[in-house]
Amino acid sequence: MQGVGEKYTYKASFPPFKILVAIPEWRVSTPWAYAEVDKFYKIAEGGNFPLDEEKSLDEAEKYYEALSRGENVGLLPNDFYPWLFGMHSEYEEFFNACKQSGAIAYGLSGSGSSVFALFNSEDACVKLSDFEKMQWIQQILFWSDDR
Repeated sequence: MQGVGEKYTYKASFPPFKILVAIPEWRVSTPWAYAEVDKFYKIAEGGNFPLDEEKSLDEAEKYYEALSRGENVGLLPNDFYPWLFGMHSEYEEFFNACKQSGAIAYGLSGSGSSVFALFNSEDACVKLSDFEKMQWIQQILFWSDDR
């Protein structure tokens, strides 16, 4: 997806993943998030997002290719993360649990507030209890794409 979600590039399917989505007790309005992250980068980065559109697309392609091969990529980049982490350091607890439980990729969903993790279907041993004990998580969604 590009722009503000109005441009699509179709790619081949990923391998089957187990997917965990955690919805925190706080919400982030998308219009508010965009306005605030614009302010954040004008102060912190001299007036621009960390990557221009071309570099962002190259970065996305790199992660897509690695995930297509089932490689571990860790925390996925998201321009909203540094700004949102400043308000909700609880995200770090989630990302640490993802690392500990063998997630191959994890990150912030869009402009927040939800977070997600991807696990290889073959060898994932997801301990949902590690995530359920996080008091700030309101709901956990978990499903498997076992084709």
